[in-house]
Amino acid sequence: RLKGAVTTCLMSFLEGVEGGGIPEQMLTTIQFSAICVQMTKCHAAMLRGDQLLDHAQLYQEGIGYYFVLSFLKVYDLEKQYIEPNLARHKAAAKFFEARTGFVEIVRQGRLERVLFALPDSCVTGGPLDKPFNEMYACDLGDPDRKNQNYLANLIRLIEREEHQSRVRASILAFTVTKRDQICTITFIISLTLTLNMVLGSYVPFWRQEAYAAHLAEEDAALAAKGQTRTENDLWFHEVGRDVFQVINMILGFMMLLACLVR
Repeated sequence: RLKGAVTTCLMSFLEGVEGGGIPEQMLTTIQFSAICVQMTKCHAAMLRGDQLLDHAQLYQEGIGYYFVLSFLKVYDLEKQYIEPNLARHKAAAKFFEARTGFVEIVRQGRLERVLFALPDSCVTGGPLDKPFNEMYACDLGDPDRKNQNYLANLIRLIEREEHQSRVRASILAFTVTKRDQICTITFIISLTLTLNMVLGSYVPFWRQEAYAAHLAEEDAALAAKGQTRTENDLWFHEVGRDVFQVINMILGFMMLLACLVR
């Protein structure tokens, strides 16, 4: 808790800074090698699953160190202080960098850079690591309508993600976590079903001899009666397509299951 309070104190010095005076003074006085060592120790303890130290406190302490380093890195124009130390602690720096977000806000006429910790679901590869392009499907012609559409899209996305979060906590979690793979499987089944229906319109190569023998026998029987073959010959539909019909039934059932899962 004491070390976490120290990082909070250091960040308070950087709150609302407008010039480079305070950051430059901190760059020349703080021992960043020690900060990086402590950050690495927090990261190692988290990976080790240390039972003596609280995981949340280790995370807050470690990411607090990275906040200080990340903020001051902007002012280290000659790259003398921050980057050399981060380069010697790449694993910890990469871990906390992936979990650090920032925004710029205007407060009392000043532009401030605010760092914050990202939830685990927002890190790279997490369930919320998506572009969410549908959020920006707005009417750009009218500013008021654009804002209304933006908020409506945002609310709809939040509701969807809350629903998917509940699904991820159930036995049907794979329907969300493996959704892209399920969509790919559905497409493959649909494509295979279509190709099978197209190819099933022709006599398969393993039935061609039987079909030729049937035509010859049918023509001979009809010639003996003084008749000719008509379009009502159903041999191909009753015999020649048996395999295709079975395959279509199996693929149709698989498509039904895939659509139900989606």
